[in-house]
Amino acid sequence: MAGGPHDNDPLAVDPETMRELGYRTIDLLVERLQREEPPIRRATPAEMRERLHGPAPDEAEPFAEILAGLDRNVLPFASRDGHPGFFGFIPFAGPWPGALGDLIASACNLYAGSWMEAAGVSQVELEVLGWFKEWIGFPSEAAGSLVSGGSAGNLTALACAREALAGPMRDDLVLYVSDQAHSSIARAARLLGFRPEQVRVLPSDASFRLAPRTLGAAMDADQSRGLTPFAVAAQAGTTNTGAVDPLDELATLCHERGAWLHVDGAYGGFLALTERGRAAMPGLELADTLVLDAHKSLYCPLAAGIVFARAGGDLEQTFTVRPEYLKDMDRYGGVNFADRGVELSRPFRALKVWLTVKTFGLAEIRAALDRSLDLALLAAELITESPRLELVTGPSLGVVNFRSAAGVTVEDMVANVVAAGAFISATTVAGERTARICALGHRSDEQSLRSVIEAAAAAH
Repeated sequence: MAGGPHDNDPLAVDPETMRELGYRTIDLLVERLQREEPPIRRATPAEMRERLHGPAPDEAEPFAEILAGLDRNVLPFASRDGHPGFFGFIPFAGPWPGALGDLIASACNLYAGSWMEAAGVSQVELEVLGWFKEWIGFPSEAAGSLVSGGSAGNLTALACAREALAGPMRDDLVLYVSDQAHSSIARAARLLGFRPEQVRVLPSDASFRLAPRTLGAAMDADQSRGLTPFAVAAQAGTTNTGAVDPLDELATLCHERGAWLHVDGAYGGFLALTERGRAAMPGLELADTLVLDAHKSLYCPLAAGIVFARAGGDLEQTFTVRPEYLKDMDRYGGVNFADRGVELSRPFRALKVWLTVKTFGLAEIRAALDRSLDLALLAAELITESPRLELVTGPSLGVVNFRSAAGVTVEDMVANVVAAGAFISATTVAGERTARICALGHRSDEQSLRSVIEAAAAAH
């Protein structure tokens, strides 16, 4: 493959070969994305090992054969969240411009950790974060960073909270979450040194929200024992039901008690771009730290999480470490995004977001979100009208939970939907197994939703 000015480079690829490999790859992707395939295809570990197992090749293999094997043995065995009938999980498929953003960022191998090496890259990230601050209503002095996803965002935010309020880990600190909090909150607390007894899991109310009265009573009880109410991790769209905690009331309570309010809006936060979504999340802008996910409800490819700190200096105060070999970073001004999180080797995640928003425009993205909310409303109506189904929760921020009224198991309903060429998931709500619809895919439509409800109702 080598040729031209890089003849001594064993890994060089000449321009014509670069074009050929690129065209082959793009052709494969475009063709695959147009195929009529099911929204999910599974395989056993034994089958995948049979297809893929083998030693690393000592000699080069033809790229066309590599792509053909990828198309045959890897890509089919996955979920296709861009399928119109995919209602099972979040995130959802990002459109083509975002994927091209990842291609550009990877092909140029763009580093996004310091202004010294990435002035243009860093400014794009600042622009994207500025858009988000305006949409959410955060103050101009708030600061943020793009991370791999909501899990990394929650870890980053809680580390920031601990550093800002307490410094090193202490035995008296208590973190409060509801029983509907995302599992990444528990994981982040564990990594930060919180013992199980320092994470107070509080019961949610009948609407699956964290009631301020419940939180206040728990804080009072802990203070009377000499403990310190440290932080509250609230939800702006729970994964299970789409419930939104009363953020404005929780913010008031946290302010009165000197506690930190962290809001996990990983999937729900960007729904604030719509009037209905914004009305469902009053107080979102009051968070001390906030997590969003552009690869969920902003329709960008994985991975594009966002973490914000309301007080702009908190992230850098938490994470800045300057070894000798990086002292020159401070000579060039600008933002060093490596100082706002745990990653020194940061990819250019903001490009996929920047290209998606600029290519389609905010009006089209907002219309897609509104259509998703409409589909969730329709799902609830169809379930309520069906004599064989019962609505359990929702619609709330695009999520609906339901069960069979005819004694059919959730697993059988899910299997029937999959057999019909669509996909929903199962979960547990208030101790009961339910089927769940996440109506947030930008390619989903009324016809595909009706087919899902009909298949679920037909299960026996």
